[in-house]
Amino acid sequence: MDILSAIFVICALLGNVFGEEQQCSRYHYEAQTLERIIKAEFTIAELKNKIDVHQSKNIDDHSKLEQRVELIQKAMNKVGENITEIKVEKQTVEVSSMRQYCTSDDMCSDVENAECKRLTCKCKPGLSYHHATRKCLSDCGDFRYGSTYQVEVKTYLSGFNLNSIKTVTIEECVNNCTVSKEIICRTAEYYTAGQVCNLSFETLHTNPEAIGSSCSHDVFTRDCN
Repeated sequence: MDILSAIFVICALLGNVFGEEQQCSRYHYEAQTLERIIKAEFTIAELKNKIDVHQSKNIDDHSKLEQRVELIQKAMNKVGENITEIKVEKQTVEVSSMRQYCTSDDMCSDVENAECKRLTCKCKPGLSYHHATRKCLSDCGDFRYGSTYQVEVKTYLSGFNLNSIKTVTIEECVNNCTVSKEIICRTAEYYTAGQVCNLSFETLHTNPEAIGSSCSHDVFTRDCN
């Protein structure tokens, strides 16, 4: 791939970020967008390497290429930062403060049991983030449960629904988990197509064999205080 071809690929990828029709919920659109940014990251790395070894006699052309790559990189970073703020219509689900831009698991290593997934640091599926100790825990225990959540898209937990609520928004679903008095709610599962909210004490971590994949489901795992 030559330098001009690499620039074309990056621009095409970024164009898809803004131009493609959303699939499933906006959570799924976010996931697809971040996957495209990852591909662009690899392409831009290759482009930078080619510029380093580029034997151009025209210094001005070389400088212009570097400036163009820098602008593309800034645009990609901005998209990544904006996408990590999950919004559904005009309502916002409060997500963990751990969420930060990343390109590898090493960038999330300051949090125990965290991983880089779709350019975002997050706990491994079903684990709860504890802000004070910066750990992802299987059980909050004495720390109790808080009001922020980890999100897994296109996912559901089969067979452990203790409380089902119909015709609610995602925000209302998550809030019902936060304020629930009937059960200690650790998982809120939202079925987009039917606007159904399922609350459970069990998590994706405690029951990995019950995890399923569906375009119409999102799972929110409650963090610790």
